[in-house]
Amino acid sequence: MRLFKNKKNWIYSLSWAVVFTFFMGAITSCDDDDDIIDDGDTVPVAYVSLYHVSPDGPDLDILVDNSRVNYYPFEYTNYTGYLRFYTGERELKFTPYNASNTLFETSLSLDKDSLYSVFITGIAGERETIVVHDQFEENDTDNALIRIVNASPDAPAIDLSLSGEDDNLFENIAYRDVSGFMEVEGGVTSFEILNAGNGEVVTSVTDINFRPDRVYTLIVRGYVEPPAGTGEDLSVQVVPNYYNL
Repeated sequence: MRLFKNKKNWIYSLSWAVVFTFFMGAITSCDDDDDIIDDGDTVPVAYVSLYHVSPDGPDLDILVDNSRVNYYPFEYTNYTGYLRFYTGERELKFTPYNASNTLFETSLSLDKDSLYSVFITGIAGERETIVVHDQFEENDTDNALIRIVNASPDAPAIDLSLSGEDDNLFENIAYRDVSGFMEVEGGVTSFEILNAGNGEVVTSVTDINFRPDRVYTLIVRGYVEPPAGTGEDLSVQVVPNYYNL
């Protein structure tokens, strides 16, 4: 089965065992609340993936329409994979783990069988969510699809340069920008994240395996100059979005 055939068959989390454990509360609570997440067989659903990329952000609880969907803390660098949500207008709220005060919230308008990503970005005093409607076309099965997110609060606009390529794959990705998906040749490669203004390397990744017919999100996160007392240096988190069952 190809990755991009029959959306209802292939949209699952890559790290399903991890996501199942993390979101056991979401799965079990669905029996009591018919307004949040469904099995996708009887009513229209959308698919939403959440990413915690706020470097000084606390552990979080996630609430959809005021119903909590996680039992375990949603920590910095955590991501969920695609979860099934009912379509229509949904209210997404984030609170400190096991606390009631709302840190920030956002509204989602979800269409049937559509994919969305929600990135929790920023630092204290300017934290916010970025909501993206994930869209891509079927690619050559020898290639992978990748996109890049600039989630570093103090990073400049960035470019991405793949090893062995003359032209940058992505250019001028500003803070909180999320690029579209681009094709890259499947296999092991390396890349550099460059300052878009002067071309200097700000960080790099070596020997990453982009598997053919797969989809990845590259998150540039942390700080170029970490504040005193933090260890969140600038790095790139490579997240496989989902896999072919």
